[in-house]
Amino acid sequence: MQVEFMRYADGPEFERVDDTFKNEWAHMHFGALTDRMLSRPSFSFAMGRYILTGLRKPRVPRFEDREQDSDYPSFIYGVAPETHTPLKHTCDPDKLGTYFDRDGERLHYLTPIYFNREVLQPYAAEPNT
Repeated sequence: MQVEFMRYADGPEFERVDDTFKNEWAHMHFGALTDRMLSRPSFSFAMGRYILTGLRKPRVPRFEDREQDSDYPSFIYGVAPETHTPLKHTCDPDKLGTYFDRDGERLHYLTPIYFNREVLQPYAAEPNT
């Protein structure tokens, strides 16, 4: 289930709060802040997703049907200026950054990737595959 909940209220200023909860079945983010530019200056939100599981029956939930170990490929996202070698990163979603990262150490999952025309030629030659 996807969850997004926001609440506005009146109240005194307070220091910003950011908290994340993550385990094997849920990933949630909570935040609260004050912004005097809003008509109701206190603002809080909770957003994320979690998996609802049921009793084990003959039919397995669809997310478990599709779940499998993946070998994520690497992609080139740039060139090192001093050595002119390609900079590579994995496509593994758990190792890519999101909007909730505070440190900015991981490459963001929406980083643009550019292909040479030769790489895309096999797909252009057979558009129905």
